[in-house]
Amino acid sequence: MCRLYEVSESGYYAWRKRVPSARSREDAVLLKQIHYIHRRSGGTYGSPRIRQCLRTYGWQVGKNRVARLMRTANLCARAARLYHRSPGTDTFFHQIPNRQPTSPTAAPNRIWVADVTYLKMSDGWRYLAAVMDKCSRRIVDWTLSRLRGE
Repeated sequence: MCRLYEVSESGYYAWRKRVPSARSREDAVLLKQIHYIHRRSGGTYGSPRIRQCLRTYGWQVGKNRVARLMRTANLCARAARLYHRSPGTDTFFHQIPNRQPTSPTAAPNRIWVADVTYLKMSDGWRYLAAVMDKCSRRIVDWTLSRLRGE
């Protein structure tokens, strides 16, 4: 094996007996902390967030070092699920008849359609309701919900 890698036998045995360096020992301790934070986050934290958590614990580490240790340990962030599907909503909405007329609209302001959705904004989730004229396809009115306490 020494001939294959072109190293001397004495060099190989000296390498085997050598104690790990201070940096590699510190990396091993740091990797345990990274595993703990990654597990606690449910696997959703990547290297920037893990580095931020390590800094709150008092570790002074760089972003590349955390990324390297995560890469060698095969740790990577996965996307958190933002929306949860509610079972049974499809069957509920299919039971309600669609009362939308199929005939085309000839004049404006005869048929209005509305929709409500929610948006994630910097201050939290807010609801947006809009009313649209079916003929001209212009928004007649809209409103954005207020925050609690406003």
